[in-house]
Amino acid sequence: MLLRWSPLFLSFEVLDGFGEAVALLVDPALAGICRGECLGELDRVVADDVLDRRPVDRGPLPQIGGVVQHRDHHGGVAVEVAREHSADGVDPPAIPGLARIPALQRRVDVRPVGAKVQHADIVVFSELCVCGYPPRDFVEFNDFINKCYAGIDIIKEHADTIAVIVGSPARNPIKEGKDLFNAAFFLYGKEIKAEIHKTCLPTYDVFDEYRYFEPAYDWRTIEFKGKRIALTICEDIWNLGNNPIYRICPMDMLMEQNPDFMINISASPFDYTHDEDRKAIVKANVLKYKLPMFYCNGVGSQTEIVFDGASLEFDKNANLCKKLPMFKEAIETATLNDDGTIDAPIIEVANRIPDHELNPPTLDEFLNIQQVHDALVMGIKDYFEKMGFKKPFLVLQVA
Repeated sequence: MLLRWSPLFLSFEVLDGFGEAVALLVDPALAGICRGECLGELDRVVADDVLDRRPVDRGPLPQIGGVVQHRDHHGGVAVEVAREHSADGVDPPAIPGLARIPALQRRVDVRPVGAKVQHADIVVFSELCVCGYPPRDFVEFNDFINKCYAGIDIIKEHADTIAVIVGSPARNPIKEGKDLFNAAFFLYGKEIKAEIHKTCLPTYDVFDEYRYFEPAYDWRTIEFKGKRIALTICEDIWNLGNNPIYRICPMDMLMEQNPDFMINISASPFDYTHDEDRKAIVKANVLKYKLPMFYCNGVGSQTEIVFDGASLEFDKNANLCKKLPMFKEAIETATLNDDGTIDAPIIEVANRIPDHELNPPTLDEFLNIQQVHDALVMGIKDYFEKMGFKKPFLVLQVA
């Protein structure tokens, strides 16, 4: 999502994924390297030769700098958000397993030439994009976390006149609690300017985050070029104070600092009603906090999970102004006005958007059947590409 604002308006462009669109952002020599795969799907790979099996080191966090300094860009700021997965036709690296992580980090290595040409100011990638989501037990290995930090070091060297938000595991410097946070790093001026930790850690269904991560214990907005950004990570927006499994509502804490708008980076899996569910939860956040929200989701298959993308842009009145395609990448542009409206045709007015998650009591086998088809196609295709398979073998038995 490419977000620009001036004294009069804020312009917002969605780069919904990696792939061809992200070719604007990466070194041409790195194009076509990797598909944002999660190493966790390759559990079958014997990792002893690649991994240092020592426990995760609670080493010091990288130094976090102060408030981002203003630079003259006609008073404007721009944000670009890229989803974690690449476009079709990108060849996976030849080396399986953990050797893929440097390719993932190179994929996020922003060298943001194209974004600078478009006068972008912030490039935002999805949740845990540096290592892939879900990373699972790989986060237990010190070498894995070291490689994630090494990737951030590479990325921040290219975050010079452009800011970058990436998701990655982050070490917990406090002895008590889990070793790691699920974090978003805000990089600018070749430094880590802020590190935001995920508060609400889902541990149900396909999620097992509390097994690995410590919940956030502080909340702060990011000040950048005269604006305050409320940056949250996936599940953080699914608790509006009414979810009994969580004690803290992150946005309630952030609202005490008077943010100007919300960005949420996610790795939200597909199910056959989740497209409408996400719209309902983003709408609820916008109505409660009276701020526009830009929601960026990952796309692609990961382990047994399929991520469908479908990123969203809501104005402050909870109207849906942009929705990106499902199961593929796209790039869109919009303008956010000072009054919180988006200078784009409203595609779904607030009173037509669901107020609650659908949660049908029984299976409706024909509901969103095309989405189910597309999810299966992308899942199979991604699995073959990531594993380097060239053709399938079908074995049929006739009774």
